[in-house]
Amino acid sequence: MCEFCRNGYRAARRNALTLAASALASGLMGRAALAANDKTPPKPQNVISPDAALDRLTKGNARYVKGTTLRHDFAHEREALSTGQNPFAAILSCADSRIAPELCFDTARGDLFVCRIAGNFASDEMVASLGYAVQVLKTPLIMVLGREACGAVDATIKSLKDGTTLPGHLPSLVAALKPAVDAVQGQGGDTLGNAIRRNVMLNVDKVKSAAPILSAFAGDKQNPRSRRHLRAKDRQSAITHLNGECMRIRSKRAQHSNGALRSTESPGGNGAPAVNAQPAKNRSG
Repeated sequence: MCEFCRNGYRAARRNALTLAASALASGLMGRAALAANDKTPPKPQNVISPDAALDRLTKGNARYVKGTTLRHDFAHEREALSTGQNPFAAILSCADSRIAPELCFDTARGDLFVCRIAGNFASDEMVASLGYAVQVLKTPLIMVLGREACGAVDATIKSLKDGTTLPGHLPSLVAALKPAVDAVQGQGGDTLGNAIRRNVMLNVDKVKSAAPILSAFAGDKQNPRSRRHLRAKDRQSAITHLNGECMRIRSKRAQHSNGALRSTESPGGNGAPAVNAQPAKNRSG
């Protein structure tokens, strides 16, 4: 059995899943012809600033951790969403079946534009999808999520170390994750954890610099990138933590109702919100 398959079944009860969240906050530069004639979006409450979007995600996750999630009225939203979508955040995350961004951030339909792939890396298809979210859907925030004990990263480390070739199309994942693994060689400590963190940071940089759409919304490259420490836990485990990046980028032309968006720095520290990847008890809705 290959390492990807083996890791797929390693859902140990006492193993915390940690999400390293890296956010790219982007003000939207819509087409001039559309800007003059904007229709009312399907979900007006999603027309918010990047900071407000990140705050909404973290508060939703806090509810999820506590098991006090909201009851979402899907029937009431169905008609409005049949006319379009305007998600308040786009998320690039791992394809692991135990991690569902819509659930762990306690969101409803039409709130998140989610792109999932094993190893949460920005392939051309992922970049194109995120570009669509920013350019067409006017999504103000892009977040990259990586999880603790990622099977794809672990298998890449072992494949490179042993000089083995994984079956089928899996070598394409190894090739995509290899830069993160190579970058942490010789660092000492937990190689897997270091590679997971590096993979998140490298893909944030890739998304941020992707031309022509996403790079157009990049902020002042002279400003240092901010860091925040994100903690995660599941019901059976003690809290663990993992460093993540949170970056905001400058708006070219803000189209949000609350005015111009500015690039800001997010303080790091132990006070950052928890991000939980496992179902909480007594969920409502």
